Formats: sequence, C-alpha cells, structure tokens
Amino acid sequence: MFREDFRRPTSLFSPLTVHQLGLIADPRFEVWADGAFAINRDRRNGNESDGTAFSFETGSSYQVNETFNLSAKIRFRKNSSDRDDGAISIDSDSYGASLFSNIRLPGELVFTPLVAYERSFADIVTRSGGASASGRFTDDIVTIGGVLAKNYAFIGTESTTEYFARPSAEI
Repeated sequence: MFREDFRRPTSLFSPLTVHQLGLIADPRFEVWADGAFAINRDRRNGNESDGTAFSFETGSSYQVNETFNLSAKIRFRKNSSDRDDGAISIDSDSYGASLFSNIRLPGELVFTPLVAYERSFADIVTRSGGASASGRFTDDIVTIGGVLAKNYAFIGTESTTEYFARPSAEI
C-alpha cells in the first residue's frame, strides 16, 4: 500500500516505519525500515505450542519525476514453533529482495510493476514414541507482476486524504 505522497511504501502492519532520514540532501530520496516481533502461545485442544516470529525489512525510494518513482527493498524473516509435547518443531528463515515502482497514468491510475525474489529454509523435526524424523527444505520464489489501481476518496474528503477505496487489478 502506498501513502498518497506517492513515494513512501508503507504497510498496514509496520508501525516502526522510519523515513526522511536525511542521508543525502536530495528530498526525492527516502530510506525506510520496518520491523516486527511476535510471540504465540496456543493452548487449544491439548495441542499446546509456543512460537516466535521476527521480521525486518529496509528499502529506499527515489522520485525520478512527478509521475515515476523507483524503489528497492530487502527483507529477513525468522519463525520458530514448537509443540510442548515435543511432537513437532519447525524453524524457518527467509531472505528476499524486490524492485518496484509507481507510475502515474492518465485518469489518476497508478501502475505498480514488481520483480521479487525470496529464498526460504525450513527445518522440521517430528517425534513419535522413541523415533524421530527430520528434514530441511529450501524454496526459491520468484514474483513478476504488477498492480493497476485508482483511489476513490470517500464522500466529503479529498482524493489526497488517507481515507479512500482502492479497487485494483493484479497480474
């Protein structure tokens, strides 16, 4: 999701966003970072489990002109989950990078092309009685696509507010 200043990538789940760090004297250039940490305790149906999740991403955006920006980001995620009875344990890490932009088109349409890559590693251990089995899985994910969207402001607000509906089409 993008704020209406058109340059700054944001997420509904990223309250730790930092921007306009002033690293260079060019106001068209922004650097940002997001992070999250979560703890999970599931006590349903006798299948008690505990888990943690951590994610961090950072990126930059450059406003080339009034109708085009170019952005890049890198991301790291780590998840861990264990059943209290020792029946299963899962640990995973993933690393990713993406390039994307926003292109303003006639009629207030915005096209956002995206190219992304992510590599994930998962270690799984299952135990039953005295026996156990384990495995390590590696996934490579490549995403190429785009979103075409337009903002429609709610009645009584301007199209530059943060209160709008955004229908979109994705490829």
